[in-house]
Amino acid sequence: MATHTVPLKLTRAEIRRRIDAIPITRKQVRLMQRAIQELQHENARLRYMLCVR
Repeated sequence: MATHTVPLKLTRAEIRRRIDAIPITRKQVRLMQRAIQELQHENARLRYMLCVR
């Protein structure tokens, strides 16, 4: 059985600390924002397709 080295339940403060520790560039932020926007558009299209049926 595989052992998990990372605890599965983290507090919000622990998650925030981990995210803050990750170096990130402005380019990466823009790429993530674009990816999130594309996913939101795709989600909206899929919801529309489900409602049309």
